[in-house]
Amino acid sequence: MESSQKRKLIPIAPAPEGQSAGQQPHAERDPPSAPIMKMKRTMTLVACEGCRRRRVKCDGKRPLCGQCARKGEDCQYEAGEGETVLLALKKRYGALEKEHTRYKELFNLLRSRPDRDANEILRRLRTAEEPLVVLEAINHAELLLQGPSFEEEVCNERLLRLDQQALENSVIKVPARPWTEVAGHGLVSELITDYFTWDNTYLLPSIDRNVFIGEMTQCEISSARWCSPLLVNAMCARRSQILERARLFGALKKQDVTLLFLDEAKKHLDVEQGRATIPTVQGLMLMYMTTTCLGKDRAGRIYRNHALELIPRLRIEAQYHSLLEDGHEDPKERNLLSKAIWGLFIFESRVAFLYFQPSSIPVPQVPNPFAVDVEKDSWHQTRSNVDVLDRPFEESPCEVPLVPDINAATCSLAVLFYDIMMHNTNEETVWGSKDDLRKQRGLYSKFKKLTASWPKRFHLENNFAPSTCYLRMQENEVGFSIIQTLRNGTLFETPASEPGTTISDLCLVHCASDSQTINAYLNKWPFDTLLWRSLYLSMQPLVLTLDN
Repeated sequence: MESSQKRKLIPIAPAPEGQSAGQQPHAERDPPSAPIMKMKRTMTLVACEGCRRRRVKCDGKRPLCGQCARKGEDCQYEAGEGETVLLALKKRYGALEKEHTRYKELFNLLRSRPDRDANEILRRLRTAEEPLVVLEAINHAELLLQGPSFEEEVCNERLLRLDQQALENSVIKVPARPWTEVAGHGLVSELITDYFTWDNTYLLPSIDRNVFIGEMTQCEISSARWCSPLLVNAMCARRSQILERARLFGALKKQDVTLLFLDEAKKHLDVEQGRATIPTVQGLMLMYMTTTCLGKDRAGRIYRNHALELIPRLRIEAQYHSLLEDGHEDPKERNLLSKAIWGLFIFESRVAFLYFQPSSIPVPQVPNPFAVDVEKDSWHQTRSNVDVLDRPFEESPCEVPLVPDINAATCSLAVLFYDIMMHNTNEETVWGSKDDLRKQRGLYSKFKKLTASWPKRFHLENNFAPSTCYLRMQENEVGFSIIQTLRNGTLFETPASEPGTTISDLCLVHCASDSQTINAYLNKWPFDTLLWRSLYLSMQPLVLTLDN
């Protein structure tokens, strides 16, 4: 009861007129009506232009308000839907300011460009419906002006002339496309000619020239087995470090052409995704050499290690023997396989010596394609030098003579090199011990006997050519591989040396030979990166003799 007494009571409504307080309402009487609520006024953010002009209430409906619909008039709004007039004005101001900036940019473009370019832009403006479309096309590189600028035109003419000169200077003519996008047919032809003239003749005689050129000329990448875009770009990268015309080409393009070829070779290497092929291995070895000559030894070793990983997967020797076992008489295929593995062995034997290691490729167990029967009279018969296409050098327009069969000597040195380095790196070998000295003297005697057995055309005193110079430098490398593990004062008498000869004496002999050979070479032939190698290897033992 107490809670009901405290409850607030709502006042009752007054009785209807004509009814006394004592009268009871009829049962059928209607209930009292609810109080009438006033409608809220609808706010319109922006009135249309017609309603504002007539100063009447606008309901803001779009696209046609009620007033304009009744009068049948057009209905236009100054601001967008949901915007105020002030906000619309700000947006309009921003758009005009941006447009002003773009017109100013177009004006500066006309003012700053060369006359040829400015005239072309004006011509485009006269034909365009909207001037700023022309500016947008220029900014997004969608407008290619009708002709290059004067500087570009002169550069292009010089590049074309340079490429034509390169083609005329090449005895090997091959198409650049589809193998490489870096340069034209002329420069690529000269680089390939240069490669077979120099590197394939002595450094990496792993590629068969005729088969390679035949496949490159056919332009069928999918069916090529001994040529690939990776190998082509690697060959061009290697020779572009030395060829003067390649340097001029790079200077005109304002780019390092060697890096361009290397980058394209890397792209093709990525596409191959670890697929093992002979051209890939050959290309990787060339990329190793090119990269190390650029001073990037770590990157170069990656390419070499990758090549060495792929070689066992190729199973070149197994392929060679299977051709014999299955009765497939294909001497050409066997010769290609043999040349590939022996050429890689020659290259690797010299590379491994830089790290004082034996070749990671063991002596191939297939016939040597460069071997010559030294017992035959023809081995010592006088033979003239040839050019890169095996034509007589005297009748050739080429300037670099090649010595026939010289890779027979290269292979013999590589095998001896391998035996020497296997002994030097053997864990049981004790440098300077009696057993070691006896073994080293025997190897040195074998080395001198081998070089003495060569025909006269292999000796640079009788036949001065780049390959005979390289052979002499390789002879000195083999000599260094023997003497550099022994102390300078060690007595080292052999049948081929004078009594009392020491290691220091032999070191000076081989160093002097390198110095004289390189000096004579540079007086006649252009510089080659192999000269760096020989100077580096001869300086190592020479420095140790300075104390005496």
